[in-house]
Amino acid sequence: MITTMKDSEQVKKLILLSYKNWAYAQSLLHYIFTIFQSTQSNCDMEHYNKKYNKKKERSKVFFFYLTNYYYIFTMKIRKEVIMSKKLEMEKSKHFYMRITGDYALWADPATKGGGERISYQVPTAQAIQGICDAVYFKPTIRNVVDAIKVVNPVRFHSMGYRALYGDLSAGLNYVTVLENVEYLVQYHFEWNLYRQDLSRDRIMKKHETITERSLRKGGRRDVFLGAREFLGYVEQITEQEYLTEKTFYYGSDFDLGNMFHSFIYSCDETEPLKSLFTHTIMRDGIIQFKPQEECEITNILSSYTIKAHKGVVSVDEELKEYGEGGESV
Repeated sequence: MITTMKDSEQVKKLILLSYKNWAYAQSLLHYIFTIFQSTQSNCDMEHYNKKYNKKKERSKVFFFYLTNYYYIFTMKIRKEVIMSKKLEMEKSKHFYMRITGDYALWADPATKGGGERISYQVPTAQAIQGICDAVYFKPTIRNVVDAIKVVNPVRFHSMGYRALYGDLSAGLNYVTVLENVEYLVQYHFEWNLYRQDLSRDRIMKKHETITERSLRKGGRRDVFLGAREFLGYVEQITEQEYLTEKTFYYGSDFDLGNMFHSFIYSCDETEPLKSLFTHTIMRDGIIQFKPQEECEITNILSSYTIKAHKGVVSVDEELKEYGEGGESV
């Protein structure tokens, strides 16, 4: 039982340890409160009276201290929790870019089995997210595509290519691709809440600045329009350019049917990879991508396994694994 001012320092340490855990801190302090309320009412504790001559004075002082400490820390913890939740829900400002290329292959999964792939009429959310990641990506953030604007008319083009089979023999396959494509993209990024070990890197202004600089440079990595053979080019544009750019499909609505949306990559090794499909409509040449939670069709890919994340190791910790001269310990 906590009975002295010396014990109060231990209480302070416990509260400090539970500083970022609101539920634990609250239950701990309620428990201490209960103990002291019973201590105040139970004045016939013989071992307590024998050990401390000024029991009432000590109890009153510590009870007063704990009461004030309780309210100060609950208010402080509440504020920290509110700020933490606000930080987790925070998202960046919108970024705008133009994607162009001679050819693009947004392959329909239904056509992949036979080797002769046929492109969707428009890119998928997963494909555009991959291009956003090629512009700038870190595990701290997660790029989210809001909408794309299809500028040029959809034109298909068939081409043949030499394919190698499993027995190293060659054959001629055909793919149906899009030609002379141009898209305007609006996207933003959010914090990757699965990587709490990178919470110190959640500096909004820093990542926004790097994203804008990467857009001006045309991206950090090569941009592919659905396949390695079809290179794309990225250009930063302003919000005004995005809103005022004319599209070939302005004034028309096109029902594109059920299209592949994106993958759900689970952080749990026991959870399989899932692919999402959704009903897609292009209005005035603009496609507003739904969040993954609103996709109507979910397909489970049971043959896929993920590699477990082992966390980030600091330089000092990694150095301990090696002896002097670079030899392993």
